[in-house]
Amino acid sequence: MIYSKFNCLLDRLRPGARVFLHAGPSESLAVRDALTAQPERAAGVTFFGVFLTSVNDFDYAGLHPTARMISSFTPPQMRASFEAGRFDFTPLHYSELGAWVRSQRFDLVVLHCPPARDGRFSLGLNADVAFAAAQNAREVAVIVNPNMPWTRCSGPLEAARADLRLDGDGPLLSMPADRGDAASEIIAGHVAAFVKDGDVVQTGIGRIPGAVLRKLTARRNLKLHGGMLSDEVVDLARAGALAPATITTGQAIGSQVLHDFVRDADALFCPTDETHDPRGLMALDDFAAINSAVEIDLFGQVNGEFVNGRQISGVGGSSDFARAARWAKNGRSVVALPASARGKSRIVARIAGPVSQTRNDADIVVTEHGAAQIRHAGLDARADMLIALAAPEHRDDLAAAWRAMRAQM
Repeated sequence: MIYSKFNCLLDRLRPGARVFLHAGPSESLAVRDALTAQPERAAGVTFFGVFLTSVNDFDYAGLHPTARMISSFTPPQMRASFEAGRFDFTPLHYSELGAWVRSQRFDLVVLHCPPARDGRFSLGLNADVAFAAAQNAREVAVIVNPNMPWTRCSGPLEAARADLRLDGDGPLLSMPADRGDAASEIIAGHVAAFVKDGDVVQTGIGRIPGAVLRKLTARRNLKLHGGMLSDEVVDLARAGALAPATITTGQAIGSQVLHDFVRDADALFCPTDETHDPRGLMALDDFAAINSAVEIDLFGQVNGEFVNGRQISGVGGSSDFARAARWAKNGRSVVALPASARGKSRIVARIAGPVSQTRNDADIVVTEHGAAQIRHAGLDARADMLIALAAPEHRDDLAAAWRAMRAQM
């Protein structure tokens, strides 16, 4: 059976065990299948990992009534465990994840890597906190998959550190590019106007950031420094848009096209301490940070985590990049989002839930109705500029809400 060769790994799971799983694009589908076949092995186990919204969709806490999960994101597929109190969400900036993981003690760390070279394991598609987890693990297991791309890592794992090696030959988690919609293409066109030749570019995950990258193929000497790469980066490289410089990233989230690209690209995969540290990012001249959001209010506060009052993600690295871009010489931070979704405005009077980016970090906001540079705008001017970015049918209500709020200030 598929799971039989993983019994020596599953034998290490017992009630009370704390197990770190390589997540993001490096989640092992073979390990997931093995646990699904023997869910009783998850009894009393706490699974720890950086499980990303829109990437990781398997609920390990759902394997057994006494299993638990800990993560800094809350993918919707884990909703049942979250509501049951068996999914512990830790709200942290991405730049803090390395320190957080190093403060933990794990009974078992399970990594998904390509075959070792010269006595070292590359961390493959995801180097965000994998090495940090292995530093304080009682045991380290490596799922060795020849299909996993060998990537250059700033902190590879010494092969001698692996207490257990298992053949994990099989498919990788694949995320084909989302080609977006008409609104995303219009938004991307507005955003692209803020990116010039020679910029250092960071983009987040989602259809809008992907559409933005597709609009940049005519630029030249762009440099990439961020937390992730997507399929659209391959298009930039093929179009000659990238400078002959090392790409700095934490992970590669995409399809086989991207997996093949990173095997040979001049890319360095780094932990979150390096990819998201605002102190290092602010030293990058001409840094353009481009991220999406769920909604933004008339103060310039950004919500990237809540939909209809429910936690659906985490703050991630957007605020790290936004703050650094504002500090960097000639830096820009862009938040791009559609003006409305399912009939509801995504420009709102005031955010009801947690604030992912404060109004003090606001810079450039873009919807399909245009762009507003609000960094130095006063309260009233800022509100007027944001109302103008809303869908026309929502503008009057937003203006009335602003007048009411303004009268109480």
